[in-house]
Amino acid sequence: MSASSLPICKAGSIESVDAASPSNSDEEGAPHLGGSREDALDSFPIREEETALPDRTPSPTASPVDAARGHPSLSAPASPPAPPAPIPNTPSKTVLVLSSSGKPVYCWPQEIEGLPGVAATAAGLLAFAGSRGEELRSIRSGRSTIVLLDRPPLALVAVSNQGEPAPVLRMQLSLLHAQLESVLTRSALGVLFRKAPSYDLRRLLGGTEKMLDALVCSWARSPAALLGAYPSLALPQPRRRVLATHLDIALGSTRGHYALLLGPAGVVALAAAPGRPPLTQWEVLLLLNIVGVLGDEEALTPVCLPHADPTALLHAYVRRLGGEGSTAGASPGAGLGPLTLALLVPGAPDRASLAAAAARLAPVGHLAGASPSLAVRDLPSSLGGGPPGTTPLLHYAYRLTGGAQFVASPPVGDGRLQQAIVLAYSQVRAAAYDRGSEAEGPLCGVRVERRPGLALAAVLGKEGELLAAYDALSKCEEVAAHCARLAAWLRAQHASWFS
Repeated sequence: MSASSLPICKAGSIESVDAASPSNSDEEGAPHLGGSREDALDSFPIREEETALPDRTPSPTASPVDAARGHPSLSAPASPPAPPAPIPNTPSKTVLVLSSSGKPVYCWPQEIEGLPGVAATAAGLLAFAGSRGEELRSIRSGRSTIVLLDRPPLALVAVSNQGEPAPVLRMQLSLLHAQLESVLTRSALGVLFRKAPSYDLRRLLGGTEKMLDALVCSWARSPAALLGAYPSLALPQPRRRVLATHLDIALGSTRGHYALLLGPAGVVALAAAPGRPPLTQWEVLLLLNIVGVLGDEEALTPVCLPHADPTALLHAYVRRLGGEGSTAGASPGAGLGPLTLALLVPGAPDRASLAAAAARLAPVGHLAGASPSLAVRDLPSSLGGGPPGTTPLLHYAYRLTGGAQFVASPPVGDGRLQQAIVLAYSQVRAAAYDRGSEAEGPLCGVRVERRPGLALAAVLGKEGELLAAYDALSKCEEVAAHCARLAAWLRAQHASWFS
C-alpha cells in the first residue's frame, strides 16, 4: 500500500480548551452527545435546513497541499503543463494512538508519512495544555477537526475532514482506548510505562492490528458508536426469554462471569453471574468487535473488561453454534440465523466444560423461531416501506434510551452511500442536541435537514430516538410525517425487539 499523508490543515483556532475538571461526557470512558440530557431526550420542532457538503474532489491541477485541503489551485500554467506528478492518497480521516512520551502505538491508515513527527507534535500540544492545568480537547481549522483524548500513559488523536462532530470523534477515541485496555489491562499499561516511559508498545500489540482496524472501520458503516448503543436482534419477548434462560444455565455450569448469545445482526441475550455488574453497552461493543474478527469455529482468547474490572484478565470462549437461516434483512418468517456463544470465565479455563456448555445450548436456537425483518422493503407502506425505488426511505436506526440498544435496517447496498448516511446521522444528531429545548414528552418533535443526495430526519424523545435517511428529492413535510409515524410504530415495538 502506498504511503499516505496526514490531512493537512493550516493554522486555525482552538475550538475547545477545557479546564481539567471532571467531565460528564467522559465519565466511565463512555461519552455521549447531549450531556446530562441523554437520559431525557429532547423534542424539537420541525426544521428544514439546507446543508451543503464540502466538495472533497481535488481538481486535476491541484497541488498536493491544495488537494489535501480540498481547495483547487487557482494558478493556471503559463505553458502547456507537463504530465502531473502522482498526488498522495490523502485520507479524509486519520486515527492515531501514541504514548505520553510521543512514541507511535497505532495509526489508521497504517502508513502515514511523517508519523513520528506528527506523534511528537500531538504529545507536545497535550503536554503544553497539561502544564497550564487545562485539557486540550479539540481544534478546528477550516475543514479539519482535530480531537485529542489524553488518557495517560496513552494519548489518542483523530483528524477528520469529513465534517464529523467533535463529540462523536471523542466518543470513538474513548471506544478505541477501551479496546486497547481490553487487550493489555489498565494496570499493566500503568506499570509498564512507569518502568520504561519510552517503551515501544507496538511490540505487545503485534497481531491485534486486525481487531483495531475492524473497530475503526466499523465507525463508517454502523451507527453503534455514535448512538452509544449495541445492536439488538429484533425478537419477540417470549422467545428471547427462552433463550436467555438457557444462556443463564450455560453460564452457571461453567462458573463464568458473563455470557453473550449473538445472532447474525445483533445481540440475542446477555447474562451475568450473581453478584456481577451487568455489562455496559461499551463492553458489549468491544466484545462484538473481538468476536467479529475471530474466524475460527471455536476460539479462546484473553480479554479485559475495562468498566467491570480494568485490572483483571478473563478468558473469552467463543463458539459458533451453527444453525441455518438468513442474515439481517431476511424476509418475514425466515429463521433466526446462526448463533454464536461467548462465555467469559476467570482463571485457567476448562475448555472441555466450556465446549460441553456450548453443545447443550446449540439445539435451542430453533426455539426462537423467525426473526422479524427490519428491512425497509418489509415495513408497512404507511411508514415509508416498500421495494427500492418505490419509497423515499433509504435507511433508519432507532435507539432505546434506557437500555442503550438499537435496531436498524440493513446497510444500504452501496457502501459509499451507507457511509454517507452514517456520517449524516452523526451531524444531524449533534445539531439536534445542540439546538434542542429542555421540553420533555413522547416522540413528537422532528428535525429535517436537506443536503446533496440525502434528506435527514431526527426524532428525539424521552424513551428513544430515530434517525432516518430519505431520498434527496423528498419534500420536508412528507419526510416529517413519515418519520413521525415510523417513530411511533417503533416505539410500540419496545417489548418485542429489545431485551
